[in-house]
Amino acid sequence: MKSKIDNTVSGFVLGIVLPAATLAVLYLVTSGGVPFFQYITDIVSSGKVTRVVSLCVIPVVILFFIFNRLDMLRGAKGLLAATFFWVLVILVERIF
Repeated sequence: MKSKIDNTVSGFVLGIVLPAATLAVLYLVTSGGVPFFQYITDIVSSGKVTRVVSLCVIPVVILFFIFNRLDMLRGAKGLLAATFFWVLVILVERIF
């Protein structure tokens, strides 16, 4: 199983999907019955996109350290690339 996960593409896909799953959990915990698209609209209109994206990327960083500890360096490389992708998303949001 380690060899299936320990490649750059799997790490990158995991690094992109995990924040979306984290956002889903965050929505379920904090929505208060608001529809999903209204929840996203409220986040954008309140200017908290950067904070929410940063919060959703925390599990990716934790998983990166786990992969690094388990010597799954190819997967860790993909997770790092996905983290850079999310940093780029935050920078673009901040600039524009």
